[in-house]
Amino acid sequence: MKRRVICIAALMFLLFTPTSAKANSLPPPPTPDFSIQIVNPPQEPFCIWVLTEESSGASDEDFSRLVPSADQNMVLALFSMQEKGWYPVLEAPDGGMIRAASDNKVEWKELSQKTLEYRLILSTKSGIIQTTEPQVRRDYSNSAVYNASTNQVEQKSVLYKYLIRVGVAIVITLAIELAILNPLGFSIRKNWKLVVLTNLVTQIIMHSILFYTHYFEVYRDVFDLVLWMELAIPVVEATVYAIIMKEKTVIRRIFYAFVANPSSFVTGVILYAILGLW
Repeated sequence: MKRRVICIAALMFLLFTPTSAKANSLPPPPTPDFSIQIVNPPQEPFCIWVLTEESSGASDEDFSRLVPSADQNMVLALFSMQEKGWYPVLEAPDGGMIRAASDNKVEWKELSQKTLEYRLILSTKSGIIQTTEPQVRRDYSNSAVYNASTNQVEQKSVLYKYLIRVGVAIVITLAIELAILNPLGFSIRKNWKLVVLTNLVTQIIMHSILFYTHYFEVYRDVFDLVLWMELAIPVVEATVYAIIMKEKTVIRRIFYAFVANPSSFVTGVILYAILGLW
């Protein structure tokens, strides 16, 4: 019994010690809410913006006050589609509203309006104004390639990146939660099928919810949502283990669920940071 307690303590120490090492390190750079790569950008100052069907409540006067009078026409042009139900997003991109000639990348760190369907509008210093056709955002993508000379948009699909993240999360979860079985007194041979099946079901449900809420922009604070689900999953898994597992007491089975899940979550957070999967 004493040996088992030492094993459990050592395992928990190994799992949770790296978090303190990361506490004083710089966090990973934030991922932009939306980014545009511009092909054949204008050879003069210009303004490019995202239009959505959701009004921010801001007016052209509010926008024009943010730029010098010489650039106000470019900003006022952003409201030229307002009568057709398309409104400029409220937030300005990184680097400001007016882009320098030949600038080929624009990023918004945060967008408060939904971009499931959007248009791009470009206005230049010389008075050129062009608006793309409505774009329905593809799968998990928040980025696009815009050709300024043809006024065409090509959306960049990043679904494969999301699937890689899901795969890594599942592998980490299964590896950690199977490894914890034995130190807590459970037989891996007798319980691995139950642990694998239970975790596959909960992981698939969790990532399906995350994908849906991101794609349809139901809930914007994804990390907060992950934390809530990480609190719910141990309860679900503890219930399954308490009923189906045959080894040890019900309390020990529940304890396993509430040790295994936080352990795999913390390990996943650390490895995601190391592998750059955020």
